Amino acid sequence: MQRVSSVAVILSLALAGSTWGDSREQSEKETKDPLPHATQLKWDVRGFEESPSFTVVKRQVKGDQVTWVLENKRDLGTEITFGYQASLFDEDGVKLGKVEIATEPFLLNMSKGERNRFTLNLPPEDKLKGVRKVVIKNGPY
Repeated sequence: MQRVSSVAVILSLALAGSTWGDSREQSEKETKDPLPHATQLKWDVRGFEESPSFTVVKRQVKGDQVTWVLENKRDLGTEITFGYQASLFDEDGVKLGKVEIATEPFLLNMSKGERNRFTLNLPPEDKLKGVRKVVIKNGPY
């Protein structure tokens, strides 16, 4: 009986160890779904994907919803004060509007290494007709 218990403990530790070992590798391999309406829209997602504050863990697209899971490269500060928006531009560069990007949790995890979820819900297709570019921005403008 003791031998069976020892084998079970060793097997459990081995499995747990492999899970923890793989989690860092998985976080280093970012997953990015293609952005929606790619034939119509030019996307500038540098505000998230080339940020000095974040590393992309995952970009997931479901219909007109884009969700980023971002890991903090450092402790966050005032850059989160005004939140993040997607500005929508026409072919002449005129801003047609902006869409707030929702965060989860609502009060962001601020420490280095912690993760947050940012979700953009694009407007309905009839509202996107004149839009040619989407820019992810930090701040109210």
